[in-house]
Order: sequence, then structure tokens, then C-alpha cells
Amino acid sequence: MEEIDKLSKERVRAHIKKMWSNKGGCTVCKSNSWEILEDTFLIANKSVDRPFPVSVVVCARCGNTMFFSNELVAEQTPDPLKILD
Repeated sequence: MEEIDKLSKERVRAHIKKMWSNKGGCTVCKSNSWEILEDTFLIANKSVDRPFPVSVVVCARCGNTMFFSNELVAEQTPDPLKILD
């Protein structure tokens, strides 16, 4: 089972494709060219004792940056690479 702290780019891409309602256009520049960063980022949360793992997606045209909860991605979207096995 894939760790929540580290999701594959393919799984994040599948989640975005499934959930995105405006066909993937950037809210800033309307481009549809995105880069999913390789690393998982941990956002500190002072109200709980553990960091919040997120995947980061950046618009390749304007730099608009979005964070996707690794916990929700793992919960809602199966890994497409595991389905093929």
C-alpha cells in the first residue's frame, strides 16, 4: 500500500482529472499546462501534533500553485498504476 505521505504523480493526476470541474483551466491565466511536483510537502498545523501532507500542482505558465490533500487523494482515487497489475 502506498504511503499517504508520498503519492505517485499518476495518482495525483488521476485525482485532479476526476475532480476538476472547469476542465483543468488555471483560475489565473486559463492555461491548461500543469506540473505536479515530485516531492510531498508537509504543512505545519499547530492545532494537531502532526504535519498535513500535500501534493503540489503548479501552473507552468503563470506559477499559480495549488495544494491537494494526500489523505483525500488516497481515500478517493485508486492508484492507476496498481489497477494495471
